[in-house]
Amino acid sequence: MQVTVFDQDDEPVERIRLRPDEKGRPVEVVEENRKKKNTIHMRYDAQGNVAFQEEYDMDGQLVSKVERIWDDNGLLLESRVTLNGPVQGVARHYVVRQEYEFFS
Repeated sequence: MQVTVFDQDDEPVERIRLRPDEKGRPVEVVEENRKKKNTIHMRYDAQGNVAFQEEYDMDGQLVSKVERIWDDNGLLLESRVTLNGPVQGVARHYVVRQEYEFFS
């Protein structure tokens, strides 16, 4: 599947291509505009949640990586994020933990 975005002059300014798996979920997304072309790869866990995601630039350099942990009920528990900042020149790595509190 492909989506093309046009400006007011009907010129294409962005294109997004999706490659689905056998269940129709995107496993590869290519985002392209006049300045960049990034490719995102995704993997899913047994429950269908995006468990792993990597993004590469047009030169094949890793831009970002996210590893997610979900519980059996589909609640996101943890995200481990790596950002490689070619513009800022600083790589960052952090972990986000989700905590849930339920009231009855």
